[in-house]
Formats: sequence, structure tokens, C-alpha cells
Amino acid sequence: MTKFDFSTQDPTGKTAEYELPLVGAPTLTVRHAGMTNKSYTNHLAKLSAKTGSAKRLARGQVTAELLEENLDLDRKLFAQHVVTDWTGVKDSSGKKVPFSKAACGDLLNALPAWIMQDLSRFAALATNFISSDEPTDEEVDAQAGK
Repeated sequence: MTKFDFSTQDPTGKTAEYELPLVGAPTLTVRHAGMTNKSYTNHLAKLSAKTGSAKRLARGQVTAELLEENLDLDRKLFAQHVVTDWTGVKDSSGKKVPFSKAACGDLLNALPAWIMQDLSRFAALATNFISSDEPTDEEVDAQAGK
């Protein structure tokens, strides 16, 4: 039986930096918004079942309202399960805002839809959480004496 080891390619528990495309370039530290983030995935499944959005998507009933509903769901879940910290976030008067889940929820709710969509896509892509300084296959083989 052939064995494979993808442990270095697992985004579980890893974070990545997402730079908001705003003046001052505030940066959010985020976890993967996918299967490796169990609290996010479980909460998403529960809320999707409750709202019926997963069934409507599966039936191809995609509407602007459904997309907005899913984006609002992401705003809520990201504040609770995905965004873990930030740097450079300032309020409307220019004061730095310390990270908290409540403040994060306020920020995500204030973001224009196009930025929230971009953040959602970034956090959903597992490869954003795999460090580029991981050894290449050739380096692993060399270390193993192959």
C-alpha cells in the first residue's frame, strides 16, 4: 500500500494576513473558512440549514437576495470564527481600534460588499494558508537521502 503525507500542506490552525484595500492598508489575520475550521463549518451548516440557503443554491435558485444573504452570513461567521486579529484598523475619527469579536463584527458589517466578497474568497482558498517556505518535494527527498 502506498502511503502519502500531506501534513505540511494542511491549513488547519494556520492563519494568513489579508490586507484590506483601504487607505492605510489595515490587515486582518484570518483562519481558513473551510473544512479545516470546524467551528466555522459547523456553524455555517447549522445556519444554512435553518435559512434554507443551501437547498436554494443546490436547486440553482441563485438570486441577488440569496447572494446578499450568504454575504451577511459570512460577515457574522467571520467575526466569530475566521478573523482572529488585526493591525492598523482605525475608526471614523482615526483612532486605532483594538481587536475584539464585537468590533470585528462592526467592521465586517461596514465593509462594502465587494471587499467582503474578496475577503470571503481569500479565506476560503486553502492555499493562502500554506506557507511558501514549506520544503519542496526535492528538498524533502534530499533530506530523506533519496
